Amino acid sequence: MTLPREAALLNPHLAYVRKDSALKQAATWNRVLADNSTLGPGSGFVVGVGERCNGRYPLVWASVT
Repeated sequence: MTLPREAALLNPHLAYVRKDSALKQAATWNRVLADNSTLGPGSGFVVGVGERCNGRYPLVWASVT
């Protein structure tokens, strides 16, 4: 897992064919990281879903704003 930075991939292997699957996984990661000061929302970032690339939707860091 990478440190939070706008639009950076969480991990190159965390990408999903179906967008709804990617959204569910992003929500799960956000629940898991909720109390983590380095990777959670306190860092200014949450887990989001990036634009489709190579037929998959990657999990990326997104600004909390």
